[in-house]
Amino acid sequence: MSWVRIDDGFTGNAKIIQLTDREFRIWMRLLCHCSRTRDPSVDRSALNEVAGMSKALIVRFRTLGLLDPVGEAFEVHDWPQYQPKDATSAERQAKWRARKAVTKSVTEGVTQPVTEGVTSLARAREPVPVPPSSSIGAVDVDQQHLVSNLVDQSLKVVV
Repeated sequence: MSWVRIDDGFTGNAKIIQLTDREFRIWMRLLCHCSRTRDPSVDRSALNEVAGMSKALIVRFRTLGLLDPVGEAFEVHDWPQYQPKDATSAERQAKWRARKAVTKSVTEGVTQPVTEGVTSLARAREPVPVPPSSSIGAVDVDQQHLVSNLVDQSLKVVV
């Protein structure tokens, strides 16, 4: 998977502000395409592969200064400045994989027995009895009298 780096001032850039919502979405698709192919060229393949891309949009992006002419095609303006090649990528990935392998070997034998014990205990519980539906909402006469008295007393205090 590749990534597109976008400056936090990207949406405030004078060139970007002039794009319509549709043009902005297509521009973002084009940037993603260039990142995925690792090539900032906007040529016939980009025209065919980027949804919504058209020759008219290439002209529009060129007019705004988002694309630079390069031979028979165009290239995303300042691509190397905003999408530099990462010289440390392979080294960082190797370190991450090594850490991941150590973590997996340490936790591999622990997780399953702990989970099984918890699950077994949870299944061993007795079910909670549910009263029959005819008694739900039924109130004992003594309870009803008590509640009525409490309500009367609280109303007297408030008044």
